[in-house]
Amino acid sequence: MSDWLRRLGLLVVLVSIIVGIVAALISNNANRQKSISTAEIQSSLTGIPQHQNMLGSKNAAIRIMEFADLNCPACQEFHRETYSSLIAKYIGPGKASWRLQLIGLLGQDSRQAALQAYQAGQQNMMFQYSLAYYFQGASAAQHFPGINPAHISSSQNQAQLNLAKSEELARKMKVTETPSLFISRNGSSWQRMKLPSLSLKNLESSINKW
Repeated sequence: MSDWLRRLGLLVVLVSIIVGIVAALISNNANRQKSISTAEIQSSLTGIPQHQNMLGSKNAAIRIMEFADLNCPACQEFHRETYSSLIAKYIGPGKASWRLQLIGLLGQDSRQAALQAYQAGQQNMMFQYSLAYYFQGASAAQHFPGINPAHISSSQNQAQLNLAKSEELARKMKVTETPSLFISRNGSSWQRMKLPSLSLKNLESSINKW
């Protein structure tokens, strides 16, 4: 092999290494941008009524119901990219309420995470738990400030009942993927939100039609 070919091979390897390093840096930067602190989670929910798996005013004209799996990558992306904006624009001001139906679509680990979230819901901390889970991971959710571990362990039966009800409702409404969103206005029957993507723009357009 000529010196020229050897130099070309070394150059290709060097370029590949540089590209890999740049891609890793971009990915790490994107993950940092998508991460929010415990204080930011608390702030985003401060002052918003919360009862078990319901967030927002019970008198809100628009009701939105989400079927989600805590280990679902698409659910995580939705909550990281869009959900906080929905809280600020619709749920916080009382325009809409949000019902979170956690199910174990992806297996036992998902069911266990959902059970813990429903147990947190008995303390009206389900949304703190779920946002911490999506943004910071399972350990952060389990140790989120304000969630009483003693109450978590004592409310398992009710959590199992709530999970069973959510999974039965998911079967009834033919939910086969997560996240799946449904919408209702002024107590009307639930209608599936058929969206090309779960971007904020698409969701706002669908909500405003109602």
